[in-house]
Amino acid sequence: MESIEKQCTQCKVRRPLSDFPTFKSDPSRTCKACNLCRSAIEKYRAKNRDSILSKRRSPEEKAKTRALSQSYLIANREKIVAYKREWRRRNPDKCRAEWKNFYARHPDRCKEKSDRWRRENLSHCLERERRRRAKIANVTVGDVEAIRTFYAMVRSESPIPCHWCGKKTKKGDREVDHIIPVSRGGPHAVENLCCACWKCNNTKRAKLPEEFCGQYEIAYPVGASQ
Repeated sequence: MESIEKQCTQCKVRRPLSDFPTFKSDPSRTCKACNLCRSAIEKYRAKNRDSILSKRRSPEEKAKTRALSQSYLIANREKIVAYKREWRRRNPDKCRAEWKNFYARHPDRCKEKSDRWRRENLSHCLERERRRRAKIANVTVGDVEAIRTFYAMVRSESPIPCHWCGKKTKKGDREVDHIIPVSRGGPHAVENLCCACWKCNNTKRAKLPEEFCGQYEIAYPVGASQ
């Protein structure tokens, strides 16, 4: 069986993969330079350490390095994102440890970023919380994108009549309600969602439609705006 070869980026000689060092973070990947070239590079760096460091610290060299890094990131964005995603998938424990350490060092920064994201994606957060509760209750979860669209419609469209009392509700005074409560076996799906004013939603709670007095049959299909 023929051995797999690779060309060294320094000496331009094709050598077996066994002649290339591997990354400590990912042993399945090999370095670009062979062992001989890596050894020569390390010897040169050790001998000229002071001059290399002084050159790296110069403003011109820093600007050049920054420009090269930026151009590489722009040209290989998809490749970098895919590699990072794969690395996180293979190293979940390391990722959790890194995030815990970062949060311990920057709790205010993390909380500010999290709060800002929640404010900008409130509909998504509400729908995700409903979906989480539906999974805990072991009920059917419908099309996620359709549910998110319904939540966004309820928050943005104006005016919308309450499904139960029929009164026009303005933004901020209406909520998404399950026609058949999740706790009573109702699915978390757009067909089982309606727009309700906060008063009807808090009064109805876990009642079935036939148990809740003052029921109002909505005049347009659930999930569609007027």
